[in-house]
Amino acid sequence: MKHFFSNTYMAKPAAIIFLLIIFHIGLSPKMLQAQDSKKTRFLFLLDCSGSMDNKMNGQQRMAVAQRILNRMVDSLKSIPNVELAFRTYGLHGSRTEEDCKDTKLEVGFYKNNSAAIKEKVAQSKPNGTTPIAYSLTQCANDFPNANAHNFIILITDGLEECKGDPCAV
Repeated sequence: MKHFFSNTYMAKPAAIIFLLIIFHIGLSPKMLQAQDSKKTRFLFLLDCSGSMDNKMNGQQRMAVAQRILNRMVDSLKSIPNVELAFRTYGLHGSRTEEDCKDTKLEVGFYKNNSAAIKEKVAQSKPNGTTPIAYSLTQCANDFPNANAHNFIILITDGLEECKGDPCAV
């Protein structure tokens, strides 16, 4: 199996945790509060493909991703000028190529939505395929406007399965 940063971009099991730790260290609450009055928006994009049912160090990958995502929501929810949203892919379809548009904004950007996000995260189960590029394209439509610091946090364990190019997006 190739590692995440190899030519094939196949995720090493710890890639989820690595990406989330980098996010968490790089954007601490104090740093966010010190920014200008411009809003900062985080859109979490969660992989709900069938491979998230596999184990990582004895734990289901989805369970690990859910736990870390919930911790990030908890650490960001009370910071002024920070807004959160939650999108999934692979949750509503099956593992057929026809489901390469299986992505949905589960919780949009609005005030005090952390409980709604955590509820949707808890309901997310590994199911479908992995349309990363298409999902990232759809994320652009989720942000209310460009007059903010907008971030997409992709939480995944795998490859694009729908012939898209996430790097090009």
